[in-house]
Amino acid sequence: MRIVKSLVLGLLLMASVSVFAQDLNPKQKEKVTAEVEQMSQVMELSKSEKAKVLEIKMEQAVEGNKIQKTTEKGSAERKEAYQALGKKYNLKLKEAVSKEQWKKWLSRPKN
Repeated sequence: MRIVKSLVLGLLLMASVSVFAQDLNPKQKEKVTAEVEQMSQVMELSKSEKAKVLEIKMEQAVEGNKIQKTTEKGSAERKEAYQALGKKYNLKLKEAVSKEQWKKWLSRPKN
């Protein structure tokens, strides 16, 4: 029964990621996927955690596109919108992984 639940959850997450991914161009999808891959390695995510993080990051990218299209480059409005977006999605990511995993991500060496 547990395997069935995991499969259903995985399929639902994949379907939702596909919906969000349609709003991104191939380069954006590649960037998000690469970031999630790095997050997966650093935080040692399970497959279901990785799928959830991918969904969250795709949502964030789509909302970022909307901000980019509706605000003027360099404006205070755009800066505030991106800051709010970051806070919103960091909270979602923190809820999707354990405290230990999140600490690993925050303490990783940044490029």
